[in-house]
Amino acid sequence: MLAIIGIPFARQHFKLIEISTMPFVK
Repeated sequence: MLAIIGIPFARQHFKLIEISTMPFVK
């Protein structure tokens, strides 16, 4: 049950990291 809740939460967290690192990658 924790895995089912954890997967979408991890995806949201990864998206936030991706957005915050975008200006540094360019």
